[in-house]
Amino acid sequence: MRVISFIKYVILFALLYVSFLVYSLPAGFLWQYLKPFVEQDLRRINLQVGDVGGTVWDGQVLLKYRGSAGVLMWNLSSAKVMQGQLGIDVRVTSDVGVINGSVYGGLDEQSITLDSAHVYLKNVNPHLTSQKVSLDGELDIKNVLLVLRDKKIADSIGSLYWTGGNISYPAGREVHVRDLPAFRGNIKWHEPNVLLGIRDENASFDVITLLLEQSGWLKLNTTKRVLDLAQEPWPSSSREDQVVFSMRQKLF
Repeated sequence: MRVISFIKYVILFALLYVSFLVYSLPAGFLWQYLKPFVEQDLRRINLQVGDVGGTVWDGQVLLKYRGSAGVLMWNLSSAKVMQGQLGIDVRVTSDVGVINGSVYGGLDEQSITLDSAHVYLKNVNPHLTSQKVSLDGELDIKNVLLVLRDKKIADSIGSLYWTGGNISYPAGREVHVRDLPAFRGNIKWHEPNVLLGIRDENASFDVITLLLEQSGWLKLNTTKRVLDLAQEPWPSSSREDQVVFSMRQKLF
């Protein structure tokens, strides 16, 4: 019996020791092994990885993307890992804004949460020069939740708010500059799809809608009211809730 007890203690000590090594493993050490496998994909999306600090469980990394720099910090939940699930909290700070979110889940169900995001749209403009588009104001996103179950979207919710401001965009050979009011948006579960409805502060209906289908198609509808707000010409006989522009794009 003493031999069996001794073996149990040895196994327990070994497990604790291995757990300690994994828990304290430097993130930079692991990155050196992962880097050759992802370097080509990172170059394809123009994302550069700088200094990596902390541990695998609680660390940070410097990221650079087309002239913008930011720090990604993460914290892994050991309790979730012991249950065979993924649990990670993420925070991104950059000159563009701040993002706080998390990813949780197991094999059958996963959830992606965007607790809050604050974006300074003027700082995005350098990336939009080629499209001759400029943005203004600040964008707040709160309490966004996306639930995946059996590899399908099962639920969604969230809200966003844009403060309004001066934007510019190409219109034929001209570039129009317009001062737009504030807009609010709500993300809803429109089974079996995700629906984002956006309206200005004086509208009684959604002036822009985006519908994300299970098949990966994103459908955009824009009403005449948006053109009225932007002072763009359109037949006055049309109702302001009439859809005047639609687009579909495959996302995944």
